[in-house]
Amino acid sequence: MSADQTPAAGKNNVMEENSNSSPAFLPSMRGFKLASLNIASLPKHIDELRVLLSDNPLDILFVNETRLDDSVSDDGVYIPGYDVIRRDREHNGRFGGGVCIYVPSNINFSLRPDLSDVHLENLCIEIRKPRSKPFIIATRYRPPNSSTEIFSHFESFVGKLDAENVKYNIVDIYNLYQLIDTPTRITNTSSTLIDVIFTNCQNNIVSTGVSHVSLSDHSLYAFRKISINSPKGHSTLTYRKFNNFDSARFRYDISTQDWD
Repeated sequence: MSADQTPAAGKNNVMEENSNSSPAFLPSMRGFKLASLNIASLPKHIDELRVLLSDNPLDILFVNETRLDDSVSDDGVYIPGYDVIRRDREHNGRFGGGVCIYVPSNINFSLRPDLSDVHLENLCIEIRKPRSKPFIIATRYRPPNSSTEIFSHFESFVGKLDAENVKYNIVDIYNLYQLIDTPTRITNTSSTLIDVIFTNCQNNIVSTGVSHVSLSDHSLYAFRKISINSPKGHSTLTYRKFNNFDSARFRYDISTQDWD
């Protein structure tokens, strides 16, 4: 995630109760809300996801391992109030994979196919908000048992972002910060951190963490600082009044100064 990051405040697992007793996916906080789910089949969980987003609106939702193909239309994974951008895996004898992004219909964005890589399962979009600098966010799914060659393609991908003046690169080389520090996948026999969020602007992130929900065992979130339709406050203008300005006195004052 380019995401479009700050001190690691509130990095705890979250499962709060809201007023109607439905589980809260994210903490209550201002900011541009991004979340990521590894869902292991979007069609299988689409009804649950619709309920989740109805109760917990997001600005961006990344979904990895969608397992979509041409047999599933956009209408089949439609969520009210959101546009869906998807990149299905080209089968080539492989089942699964795929990524998509849900964006609220009132958010101005553009797809950036020029930043995608044919060797990676990734998607990039550019977000434009009023009175805010445009920023690029991306999601990528890495299949298990991928060859080490895939990291070369990933470096090429973030190199394209670097050329966009986004200044992303692979961790130390490009000064990326990994924001998630608690396990993202927990089973009866293991607890692992295998899902990550990277950023090059740590100071723009107000909160990150892992929120476990029933429809996925990989659930990440982040809040990015951004001005969202906030009313412009009062401004103060300081100026000099020249109604009684005496130009002769001014010239005399200047001529008598010790300019050395």
